[in-house]
Amino acid sequence: MILASSGNGAQMRDLIFKFCAGSVACLILLSCGGRESTYKGGSDDGGSEEELDSFSANFAIRPIWVRDDTSSALTTFVHRADSTDWSKGCYVEPTATANADKFITCIVEVHELDAYMHQIGFEYNSPGAQCDYLAVSPYWFWQYKPNMGPTSVEYTNNKDTNTQTLGTVVPANGSYATGVTLKATEQGKVPVCDFDYTLDEGPNCCQGSYSLTETIIEGGVTTSTTTRKTWGGKLGNCAVGPGTEWFKDEDDLPRVTYEPAYMGGKRQFKSKLAPITTPHKSVLYMANYHPNLAMAPAAITTGVLNKNGVLHSPQPYYQFTCMDKSEEAKARIRVLVRKWNLLSELLKGPSGDHTSTGAEGDPDYPGADKQDRDSWEEFAGQYPQKSL
Repeated sequence: MILASSGNGAQMRDLIFKFCAGSVACLILLSCGGRESTYKGGSDDGGSEEELDSFSANFAIRPIWVRDDTSSALTTFVHRADSTDWSKGCYVEPTATANADKFITCIVEVHELDAYMHQIGFEYNSPGAQCDYLAVSPYWFWQYKPNMGPTSVEYTNNKDTNTQTLGTVVPANGSYATGVTLKATEQGKVPVCDFDYTLDEGPNCCQGSYSLTETIIEGGVTTSTTTRKTWGGKLGNCAVGPGTEWFKDEDDLPRVTYEPAYMGGKRQFKSKLAPITTPHKSVLYMANYHPNLAMAPAAITTGVLNKNGVLHSPQPYYQFTCMDKSEEAKARIRVLVRKWNLLSELLKGPSGDHTSTGAEGDPDYPGADKQDRDSWEEFAGQYPQKSL
């Protein structure tokens, strides 16, 4: 069911996700946009926000508005991801029994510059009937590759010949060849963890401690010392996205938040940052769409072990899960935000091509990139790093 309500003379497009038992409505997910375009998907059943708020038995999730306040005039379309028909709403039928109908993915369609200019927000309240708990997990990814540093490093500094060399390096978990490189510093070339990017004005994402055996040759005399050191980084230093603005674990990474359903009441998650307020020029900070995660960059797919051997994987979705008391999922909705390069293509609805480019860009720079802001399917590397 798609509802429309009025605001400042313009209609607002709402997405409803319902999961319930019998005739009890208990799970709603909606998306709000400002002005309505010429494409019309779904049905206009009526129903204001006040009417939705009056459903005391509802699990009313209202995520996906791509705006920084209620006065923003944005256009969004929301639909089931497993259909080319945008009129197919993002909801679970009360009679759904198959997992494919209870665990669904939806897509929010937004204009490219809208996605860059605005935050993404989630407003929701707890389920009153069917869900015992709600698990909320916003989207985040790796900007740089994080990992464990080597556990042992041998380094020789020959001051007589002004040469520095690495000896035996023992990698952590045996997951890569060395994990350390000699890099130039004010003290000369010294061993630097491959996952410490601070010399390039990036973060330090190199975890763990190590033994450094340093051999110095000076005036023909050789001395060796072994000291215990730490690499000094955290996994969370490499993580970005709206999920990183929420609750974090000991690795400074986003964690799933569990909320008791019986508490009731509306709550809100709204990202503090829009892409334009970050140093980034792409829309990757909030737009998480990729057509095939199996082929997606490592930044949104690859997990990394922490120093205690616990695997941490990025969250490629905005995810909401209805849980029972045994932490078993009863229903789930995953949301992807997809940006469109051309307004004319978005207005075509399902027949449009979101990757199509045209005579856009800065007219003062002929031949400039018409693909203004990268999304994951257009990103060529594995980790955005400074290209984010």
